[in-house]
Amino acid sequence: MYLPKLKLILQLGLVFLSIFVVYRVWQAFDLNQRYQRFSQAIFSLQSTQVKPVPTPKSPYRYPPIKELLLRELTSTWNLKDTYALRACSLDGLVFANNSTQAKNQTGWLQLQYQLDLINGLFDCLQRRELDPALELKISDLLRHKRSQLPIYWNNFLVTEPALINQWQVSGLRYDKQRYYSKFPIDSLAVLSALKTYVLSAELPIAYNETSVLQTLYTLDGKAYLSPLISDLQLALIWLPTLNNQLKQVTNCPSSKQDLIYGILSRYFTQGTQLELARLDTALNQVISPLQRIYFETTHEAQITQLIRQKNQLHGFLKVHVQQWQRLISLCDGKK
Repeated sequence: MYLPKLKLILQLGLVFLSIFVVYRVWQAFDLNQRYQRFSQAIFSLQSTQVKPVPTPKSPYRYPPIKELLLRELTSTWNLKDTYALRACSLDGLVFANNSTQAKNQTGWLQLQYQLDLINGLFDCLQRRELDPALELKISDLLRHKRSQLPIYWNNFLVTEPALINQWQVSGLRYDKQRYYSKFPIDSLAVLSALKTYVLSAELPIAYNETSVLQTLYTLDGKAYLSPLISDLQLALIWLPTLNNQLKQVTNCPSSKQDLIYGILSRYFTQGTQLELARLDTALNQVISPLQRIYFETTHEAQITQLIRQKNQLHGFLKVHVQQWQRLISLCDGKK
């Protein structure tokens, strides 16, 4: 009679003891605060709303880009996809650019990443001997990425509505006879990459090429070539002047460091050399695709001018390097 009651008391005692142990562990390891922080983080994440992208005033009608882009970006690579990308040596590209940080980057970076991925998959199919099943998987990935390219193209246009205004009002700055300018070279580069992709006969895309080319032509008409030519013209004024000033330096000061510091502080603004390098890079990225798209058009004269001035810039840069070598040789033997 007493045995069932004793068993019940023991069971209840074990239950209370377990609850007490769990409670003590909870307090000892600060699990309560961890749970609270985790709950707050989850609630904050769930309550975060994506800010609507302002639609620019333009004649173009955009599809529901935000929904399409979020749907595309949140789709994760499965194991077979990862294996296929690793076989093409593209897994590093995916893991580096498919992160949360990369997903929140500007439209041109997302578009450039998609172009790199598509070109990489295409080259892999063309140049590598693959297992038939793996080749089929890569073909499916390539087809999917090509079909999603319009999303990134339209996202590029929607998320950078001030693109044309940037180029039109990105004023050239003047500072004590030192010329440098600011213009969106990154956007120039991705547009030239897209032109190259669109014009490639080996890479057909899943949307109207004529429409894309017309859009690009509209962007380029006032915003694409003029700032680049203006930057180049200013560089052609500034660089020879600097070379002549450097030529007048004939003696070494107390040390080579003083010479270099004096020239840099006297003749260069911060980032001027970087701007020259970026300008040269932009010219190289832009001229080739522009020659293809604007051959025998109203822009042909501008392209010819751009090529001629680019060659002049390279000549001035060569003289500039020679001047630096001469100046440093003046201080040979000095620290």
